[in-house]
Amino acid sequence: MGERKYYSMRTGKNPNPSGYDLNMLKRLFRDLFNGFMGKDYFQEAFGYWCVDADEVPGILGSDVEAQIFRRVRKENLWPIGDKCQEYSEDDLFDVIEFLYDYVSKPVDGYFHSFGGCRLGASLQHIVVRPNALKSLSKDRAGMFLSSPEMSTFERASTKDIFLSLPKRLNKAMA
Repeated sequence: MGERKYYSMRTGKNPNPSGYDLNMLKRLFRDLFNGFMGKDYFQEAFGYWCVDADEVPGILGSDVEAQIFRRVRKENLWPIGDKCQEYSEDDLFDVIEFLYDYVSKPVDGYFHSFGGCRLGASLQHIVVRPNALKSLSKDRAGMFLSSPEMSTFERASTKDIFLSLPKRLNKAMA
């Protein structure tokens, strides 16, 4: 079913016809981020916890907050799910760009029954169209939400579309 305008949008009575304020954008971002975390899209970067192996660090090592600081030069951005409601607009878009560099989709793995732990995920790096996030800044936030370049996230190897949040935001703003 395609996106459609609901009654208050069609009649011009919706209190938010032109989009989202920063607080709502942070809420939507947190929901999307938590969805990615739930699907292990950041397991390669952030690591995971296993009942057998305890904390297993990802490629960012055991201190992800330090690695975020090293790249973004800001403190108090980690853990993202807990801190994102406190982000400024600049913080939010810095974190989006940081996550862009480290998102990867698990392509296989195995399950062991003790404690419901998933181990051995093999990951394939996910890319976004090349020009979409290169020059993102506060004054280009509107571009981020409405750019056709941000309409899809794609798997690099097959170009199969697997997620389309910016497209949803774009349609919701129309």
